[in-house]
Amino acid sequence: MFETKSKKIRGHQKVTLFILFIVLIIYILPALFFLFESFQEEKRAELAFAQNPPDLITVFTGDTGRIPFALEKAKEFNYPSLFITGVSSKVATQTILEAVGSPKYNKNIPLKIDYLAKNTLENVISTLSFARKSKDLKRVLIISHDYHILRIKHIIKKINPNDDSHQFFYYGIAKNYMNLRNLKILFKEIYKMMRTYAFLSLWEKELTQPIPLSKSYGR
Repeated sequence: MFETKSKKIRGHQKVTLFILFIVLIIYILPALFFLFESFQEEKRAELAFAQNPPDLITVFTGDTGRIPFALEKAKEFNYPSLFITGVSSKVATQTILEAVGSPKYNKNIPLKIDYLAKNTLENVISTLSFARKSKDLKRVLIISHDYHILRIKHIIKKINPNDDSHQFFYYGIAKNYMNLRNLKILFKEIYKMMRTYAFLSLWEKELTQPIPLSKSYGR
């Protein structure tokens, strides 16, 4: 009887381990693909801007370190237009303006801030709307974190018309995935990507023309 119970326990353990293995595979493979895609886009951007800088740098807010990184890139490219989308508070605005006003940067950097976007889809719509306001903003560099790039790229491909003359490039800031918090963010992004894919598939016809976010720019 005890041997039978022991066999059952071992059987349950094997099933549990197998399920855990399948779950890990389901998450790990997409996670690796997310990071690989970001790496590829980074190389593409570096090649594209080796000779000529971007016309516009756009920063999607939502995680720490993106704005300082974008300011360094703006400095590297001799200060093209800078667009920060998704700023949601006066404190965040003040922090941005203090960073931009630092002596290490050009105080006349052409900066616009979007206060209305609340998620990645709205960040994209806001960016498209802003870029179309000027004929000179054709080559756009979008900065976020590496786990976020694939979703941004997918949204742009879905809602940006084929006849749009803008070129979009992406730079994903690398995270340390030995850190548990960052690993959770990466795995959560997989869920967000699936949700976004389903949403855009259902509403593709309605989203073929970006919805402008009016009165969203400041400074």
